[in-house]
Amino acid sequence: MIGLIDGDVVAYKAAYLADGGSDEDIRDLVVAIVGTWIEACGAESAVVCLGSKPTFRHRIFPDYKAKRGEKPERLPDCIAALEENFTCLRMPDLEADDALGILGTGKYKDRSIIVSIDKDLLQIPGNHYNPDKQRHTVVTEEDGFYLLCQQWLTGDPVDNFKGIPRVGEKTAKKLLGDDPSIERVKEIYDEKELDHDYFLLQGRLARILTADDCDCPEDWEPELKPCTRSENV
Repeated sequence: MIGLIDGDVVAYKAAYLADGGSDEDIRDLVVAIVGTWIEACGAESAVVCLGSKPTFRHRIFPDYKAKRGEKPERLPDCIAALEENFTCLRMPDLEADDALGILGTGKYKDRSIIVSIDKDLLQIPGNHYNPDKQRHTVVTEEDGFYLLCQQWLTGDPVDNFKGIPRVGEKTAKKLLGDDPSIERVKEIYDEKELDHDYFLLQGRLARILTADDCDCPEDWEPELKPCTRSENV
């Protein structure tokens, strides 16, 4: 089993913990976090996915994630430590979430587990592990599609896109019923008198990409390194 690791989450966690630490401290923290996650999810090796900046979402919606606070000072050092110590993938114009979705439904489908605390990734069918909640989840195609439709309606305040104003999770589930579809989502947008371009924009912001959209580079054939838990944590 290959652990597909959300490297952006690892880097942020390490950067906040490593405030004032040395480069060696940062390296040890990053290795410890990834190693602990890999052991907990039951994988033997890992691919760490990192985000590019800006992404296509920033291009189509400049205020995407605009309300995020300042980045921790040591974040670039933590990203560098990941790249130096693990097999990493960064895809142009895409977030780490998209790279995880593409690998999990393409190159490593049926032999991987996505490791992240980001609920958006539960759109992606397959095995998941949330290290904060220490929870394994198997997402079906139906589960993943339902979550996409739900987030298309609710938007995501963390990422700063609104979906349909005043529609939260409970309302979205009531509106979708037991048979979600893109057609039903469009009907709801029409009922709220929101135009077609806005409907399409919210969907593009909400949806995590999969191998149906694009695949990792054809010449990307990394030698996956075995991962073990660090004794530092």
